Amino acid sequence: LACERRLAYSMADARLDVALVVLDVDHLASVNETFAAASGDDVLRRIGLVLLEQLKPGDPAFRASGDRFHVLLHGPAARTATAV
Repeated sequence: LACERRLAYSMADARLDVALVVLDVDHLASVNETFAAASGDDVLRRIGLVLLEQLKPGDPAFRASGDRFHVLLHGPAARTATAV
């Protein structure tokens, strides 16, 4: 919900370039089934940490659902989002 509000605000400000990147974690269900849910949770935490380390402070990342993350890019990063 916070991501959606931030995206709506950014899109309403025509001066901002903004891109929404959707990341889907493949095979998370297999990890949970094979190694237990705690292992899947660890995978999600690690992905979140990598996102936080790699994104600039103004570009937030959110866990949108069980295996999906949203990243909101602003400025020059938004203009090159298709290259990601």
